[in-house]
Amino acid sequence: MLWLVQYKKGEVTGRRTAVGTIPLKEELDLDGLDIDAGDLDTILDIDVERWRQEMGFREEHLKQFANLPEEIWEAHRRVAAALDQEASVTA
Repeated sequence: MLWLVQYKKGEVTGRRTAVGTIPLKEELDLDGLDIDAGDLDTILDIDVERWRQEMGFREEHLKQFANLPEEIWEAHRRVAAALDQEASVTA
């Protein structure tokens, strides 16, 4: 069964990150998948600095649109603040 379906059903918990919930390695069904453990760790990791850079690009993109709903800006600011907080903890 796909991890996302299991997550929706409450069967797995994942790991909360600044950009959302991602699977824990042990929650994934990797049967038949030939993947290096280091590569899997990379896939399941959040590169905070790259995400912070991406948020700057997203902000510039969003500024192009007049009258965006405030909820979009709130979501953007929430993720950016969470990334900033995570960066300060790991620094």
